[in-house]
Amino acid sequence: MANQQKPIYQIAAVKVASGNITDEFQSFVRPWDGTPSRTSAAKAAGVPLSIIEGAEDVDQVMAKFFDFVADAVLVSTGALGDQAKLLCRATRYAGRKCLPNELYDLLDFAAETDNKFDLENNNRAYLLEVFGIAEGTDSVGKAKANAVLCEALKNYGA
Repeated sequence: MANQQKPIYQIAAVKVASGNITDEFQSFVRPWDGTPSRTSAAKAAGVPLSIIEGAEDVDQVMAKFFDFVADAVLVSTGALGDQAKLLCRATRYAGRKCLPNELYDLLDFAAETDNKFDLENNNRAYLLEVFGIAEGTDSVGKAKANAVLCEALKNYGA
C-alpha cells in the first residue's frame, strides 16, 4: 500500500522580537494532488471549497512565505518530523533544492528543559495544557501558540 502524504493547504508564521509577536503571515495553499485533497483541506480548515480552490499554488505561496521569514529560524512542534517533511516538499515544489532556514523543534527544547516534558509527556497538547496556552484554531493561531509556548519554555524555572 502506498504511503499517503498529508498535503499542505494552509501555512502560517509569526515573527517574534523580545518575546512579542511583531508580524504574521498566513495563506491557504491549493493542494497539488487533486480534488479529494482539496475537499478534505476545506473541511479540515472549516472553509468553503471555493477558498481552497481559489488559493494560490504552492510555489507562489512559498515564495511569499520565504520573503516573510527571510533567514529567521523556524520554530515548531514536530519541526524535525512531519512539519519538516511538508516544508521540504513544498520548498522543492517552489523550485528550491532545500529548505534554507534552520528548524528548531519545541518538543526537543521541552525535553531538554525538564525531564517531565520527555517521553510520554513530549507532545504539543500536554505542553499547551501545562502552560495554560490555548491551541490555535487555524494555522496562524497555531503559530501564535508556538510563539507563546517557546517563551514559556524559555522562562520555565527562571
